[in-house]
Amino acid sequence: MIPLRLAVLSTYSAQFLQPYLTVEGAVRGFAVTAWFGAFGQIEQEALDASGGLYAQEPDAVVILTRLEDLAPALVERSLGASEEVLRARLGEVKDRLAALIGGLRKRTDKPVFIANFAPPARLAAGLAEPLVVLSPSALARSLNDALATICRAQSGVFVFDYARLVMEHGLRAWTDERLFFLARIPFTAGAQIALAKALVRTVRAALVPPAKVLVIDLDQTLWGGVLGEDGFGGIALGDEYPGNVFKAFQKYVGGLKDRGILLAIASKNNEAEVLEVFARHPDCILKRDDFAAVRINWQEKSASLRELAAELNVGLDACVFFDDSPFEREEVRRRLPMVTVIEVPVSPLQFSDAIEESGAFDQLSLSAEDRQRVELYRQRGEREEASRGAGSPAEFLASLEMVATIGKVGEETLPRVAQLLAKTNQFNLTTRRHGAGEIEAMMRSGAVALWLRLADRFGDSGLVGAALARPDGERWVVDTFLLSCRVIGRGVETALLAQLAVCVEQRGGRVLVGEYLPTAKNGLVAEFYARHGFDSCGDGMWQMSLAGRTISHPPHIQLRFDE
Repeated sequence: MIPLRLAVLSTYSAQFLQPYLTVEGAVRGFAVTAWFGAFGQIEQEALDASGGLYAQEPDAVVILTRLEDLAPALVERSLGASEEVLRARLGEVKDRLAALIGGLRKRTDKPVFIANFAPPARLAAGLAEPLVVLSPSALARSLNDALATICRAQSGVFVFDYARLVMEHGLRAWTDERLFFLARIPFTAGAQIALAKALVRTVRAALVPPAKVLVIDLDQTLWGGVLGEDGFGGIALGDEYPGNVFKAFQKYVGGLKDRGILLAIASKNNEAEVLEVFARHPDCILKRDDFAAVRINWQEKSASLRELAAELNVGLDACVFFDDSPFEREEVRRRLPMVTVIEVPVSPLQFSDAIEESGAFDQLSLSAEDRQRVELYRQRGEREEASRGAGSPAEFLASLEMVATIGKVGEETLPRVAQLLAKTNQFNLTTRRHGAGEIEAMMRSGAVALWLRLADRFGDSGLVGAALARPDGERWVVDTFLLSCRVIGRGVETALLAQLAVCVEQRGGRVLVGEYLPTAKNGLVAEFYARHGFDSCGDGMWQMSLAGRTISHPPHIQLRFDE
């Protein structure tokens, strides 16, 4: 299990979470050690650089507050206050939250999670509450909007959606006034478990890359019945029960595609019959083009998964398998233990929840590249088709009419760069998983951080490369150098390395030091520095003197620089 040190600051007694965090952490693959600050001492702990919080060297910081504790004046007898007073107090709380988060970010580069606000358990205005402009419920919603804005402005700071959690659990079932008055614990036992479960899942999403591919079965999964037995008109897929359940599930799966998750099929079926359903069935929401890869045959599902992963150029550990058959799930588990296999419920009413609650696709931000991933794979197919018609590799690369744009990492590009560091494995020289806060801290210490975006005549591949070099006197060490797997083999790595060397020399660097840390997946870059004229220093270290030497930009790529 992965060790995980959590620091928890709260406005109430939160030590009750310790055993639940331990259990829920183990479920998600973490050995959790939690440290709790004294309740009600959030600012004191967060702003004391030599205090107990930072002495723990936590992997993540969690801030748990309630509106009743943080700003009682906005809850208690708030209807007796004027609108002017309430707005002033609301502004004070927003400023307080901004100062708290800013203070934390100055003192730690680790992920920070801050809970947003659920409405109070009781309605201040009774049944009139929805129409009262500045009711406590309305003030909580306003603070949540402000908190989201504050967190978006700070790298590595995330909202923990406590309000949604309480709503899902039920406000009445969440609070325990007796426990609160006795021990400053405001939650029921069930709520304590739910809170720990949601916290671990949210923190995990910041530390573990999401899966990339949902590999799904067809019969009794995307539709009811068995196509080979029930026929085109006999499968359950329509606007009446149970066909409407499968139709709703298809809509959910389509939504996963919109989030940037690749869809693939592994089905034991007759391909012609399946394609007819996708093409002609009036209630089939998903079409053949929604799937990035398909295996419809009679071979073992593990064999189909291997082929799908190879076709999509992803690792098997990036695949999630969803199949109603216990036999097929067990076959994949035994032969491909690196694949995430979801235990599929008996009832299709619970299919969507099973995928969501698995956490396999959890991520805390969505980039433009994520939402365009399926289109990017379509473009890749067109490029491969063009490569088969080219006379030579050089002619093919020239025919792509590639344009690479390189710029320095800033506020807008930092989230995407951090995302690349978190999930890129194959073309990654060191596979260091720096978070956004760590990257920012390195840049403040003088490091050069570059991003690369690539476009060609088939479309824009998005931001697909990143390089990070830190100074060590006149020597500069390449801490991170990576490319998305979808642009490997086009020469853009040379363009990025050449520009990194230019930036380092402009900053006074005389020697560029490269590092290769081998993993099970990055063997293809083992000779990267040797191919670019670096001299081996042993133990995976390489160096190049920048005096009088340059790395030539590839001639088939047009370069642009974003200053």
